[in-house]
Amino acid sequence: LSRLPTVHFLDAASQEESAVPLRLRTMFSFLGSKPTLHGMRMVGAGASDLSQIRVLLKASGAWNFMI
Repeated sequence: LSRLPTVHFLDAASQEESAVPLRLRTMFSFLGSKPTLHGMRMVGAGASDLSQIRVLLKASGAWNFMI
């Protein structure tokens, strides 16, 4: 999940990924009816607060569950 101030890219293309200063990478398992977060990593020079991270994690879990 890559993020600009008001834009989120799920499964970003290489051009989108290189244009975004901050990326949140997540790892999920899908053993039950809900995805389970096993790890995450923020990469880049940007900053984010906890409330933004909660929203991004919820969005990435929902998106990963649809695959």
